Amino acid sequence: MATKNTLIKKMESGEARTEEYEALLARCGRLCQEAGAYMLAYRAEFGGLIAANDKLRMECIRKKKFISYCRRRINRGLPIDTDRMQTEIDREMTLYHKKLQDPMENKNTEDPEAEGPDIEERIARVKRRINDILTTEPYTYGEILKNPEKRLARKEELQAEHDDYEKCLNYLTKTLMETLREGGANVL
Repeated sequence: MATKNTLIKKMESGEARTEEYEALLARCGRLCQEAGAYMLAYRAEFGGLIAANDKLRMECIRKKKFISYCRRRINRGLPIDTDRMQTEIDREMTLYHKKLQDPMENKNTEDPEAEGPDIEERIARVKRRINDILTTEPYTYGEILKNPEKRLARKEELQAEHDDYEKCLNYLTKTLMETLREGGANVL
């Protein structure tokens, strides 16, 4: 009789663990949907400024590469070939953009529903996934979007970043023009 009771308890425990696993999967799905909604709302709110900052940042990087190219040529006593410089920098920027995109394309797409040999491991895997969702972007955007003070602070932070990039770009443009003149290149 004890064996039968033990077997029944194991079966009931197994069913309870399966129910817990299914509830965790449902929660994970809801959190993913919320995260997607937060991402869309965040982009609607801040996307224009973020895109403008990204564009300015890339232009600053491009100017720095031009300056670096000119400095290398000047330091070697070589004339600055602006056509060659343009081609070389275009190639470098293409590689740079590719590097930026690779991590996004290889993002972890672990499926928490993947069947494992053990219900405990599957439950642990889904709990880790839920924790990841709750503690990373885009889910954390919800905190910013729901709080007017945090929303304003984020907007001000992005605007300050924008202003800094504009100052940097102006400085780099001036430095590039001076470096080109120093290297004997025709500057318009």
